[in-house]
Amino acid sequence: MNCRSIVPTAAEHSNSDGEGAIMSRCIPFQKMIADGQAEEAIVGLLQEFARDPEYFGAIYNLALAFKALGRCSLARDTFTLYLELAPDGYWASQARSELLE
Repeated sequence: MNCRSIVPTAAEHSNSDGEGAIMSRCIPFQKMIADGQAEEAIVGLLQEFARDPEYFGAIYNLALAFKALGRCSLARDTFTLYLELAPDGYWASQARSELLE
């Protein structure tokens, strides 16, 4: 995995399957990561996941935040965890791509 700080935009993840609710929940955290506030995003994502353990998007976005902070090993482990929890999840193909870099 190339540990560079690139956060996907909503447009890169949007589709016509009506998954706007998934994106709207994650966009604020992805914006924080893109704005250099990855540590703050991590705190918020952990709180979101604690409130809703079925919110696997929090795990994917945690991986993005770890990657943005240069914590490549932790990012890789977190992308892997996302795929274990949601192998067919909304960001599964992106998580797999991250692991192949």
